[in-house]
Amino acid sequence: MNQSLTKNDILILIKQRDKSIAFRKPKKSSKSSSVWKHFFIIVVNDIEQDVPKRIKDKIKLACTEFTAVDCLAFELVTGEGFFKMAQSIFDAGRCFNHLSNVDVKELIPSPITISRNVDRLFEEKKVDLLNLHSSMESYCIICDFWTERFTGLSYCGSVLRHVTKDFKLLHFILGCFLFDSESQSANNIRAFVDSQLLSFGLVLNNTIFVDTDNENKISFLYVYDELAGVINKNLIDSLAAINKDLLEELCIFLELFDQAIIQLSGEDKPTKHQVIPIQQLLINHCEVKYDDSDGFKEMKLFLGERIKSIWIPQDQHYASILLHPSLKHFHIAPHEKSKAYKLVNQELLKHTSIPVVVAATDSKTGTSTTSSTFSTSKPVPTNDLVGRCFDQPQPLVKLANELDDYMALETQLHEIDDVLLFWKENAKKFPVLSSIVRDLFLISASNTSVE
Repeated sequence: MNQSLTKNDILILIKQRDKSIAFRKPKKSSKSSSVWKHFFIIVVNDIEQDVPKRIKDKIKLACTEFTAVDCLAFELVTGEGFFKMAQSIFDAGRCFNHLSNVDVKELIPSPITISRNVDRLFEEKKVDLLNLHSSMESYCIICDFWTERFTGLSYCGSVLRHVTKDFKLLHFILGCFLFDSESQSANNIRAFVDSQLLSFGLVLNNTIFVDTDNENKISFLYVYDELAGVINKNLIDSLAAINKDLLEELCIFLELFDQAIIQLSGEDKPTKHQVIPIQQLLINHCEVKYDDSDGFKEMKLFLGERIKSIWIPQDQHYASILLHPSLKHFHIAPHEKSKAYKLVNQELLKHTSIPVVVAATDSKTGTSTTSSTFSTSKPVPTNDLVGRCFDQPQPLVKLANELDDYMALETQLHEIDDVLLFWKENAKKFPVLSSIVRDLFLISASNTSVE
């Protein structure tokens, strides 16, 4: 309902048969009351009646009490599961009139009932995943291992990430499995992951399997693993002896590292393309300044070299940067651009599916994967003997220029923009590059989705 119109204003418009007024029948369902067929929804300028403010305020108060009374996170009310539960309760309420005395506690199942229903829900979702797997061309498996403190048993959590053909990033928690191998060697981990994925009908190969981990967190822990000992009660004197100015300077300096960990741990959007820019940003952050104290200079030099030696980017990191419109020119790390361009160009040739044999000027023949253009004009019949000896039209071989066209594209994305949405909108213009993006951007920069 247009908020500038009162009830009387709408009645006048109805009497005048104003063209801005329209009547729509309520949507019917199996649970709809038969009374609704006698009612219409009044629409003004194609705008339906809004939810009354008093109803919104009542729900807002209920959500506030829900999080405060039960000491729950505020973000809980933004989860997809919460929305589905609220919608189910709302739909159930439609079955009762306002005079009904049904207690809401009669609708909410007990914790035991919920726990027993988890296995059934898992089997249903597993079937959905198996059905989806038949259409998946690429996916990424993320693993995280930990040991239970009291029992000493080790476990492996696994998550599957996949970018759909509609360029939507999906996460599937496969489960938490008991890891009973003697060691966490690469071979043991690969064999264990393979055995668990077989139950989902999933098979890994060299192009699908990517081992990811929190490289930045690991580097941080290697450097600062002694901090826990400093806070120990037995070493409180050592803590008191620390230069307070240096400690404050260090805390301010490390804020960027904390922000980097949080940003690379994002799950809703791709993060692989952020690794090298953030790494270079941290390396630049560790550059020594003239006014730094001696102790701070030593710490910066050590940490900067540690990042370079421990945090080694992979080919996927370089390629993913080039495939982000706002990072493709490598202003943050110009010395890495040529390597990234070469990697993406090689991947582009691998994905091009038309084999063409190109004749060289000498006796050798080279095979390349390119696109070809043929002349469609037919030779004109001639009685001239020499004309009959002319060379026949040859296919014009033209290398795929998707990458060059993309690099010349003047498009800038902002921080809040979704890079997958950009490639969805340009999939027809860059069909091969967009398919490469789907393969690369499903790889996570960290394993926090498992944690």
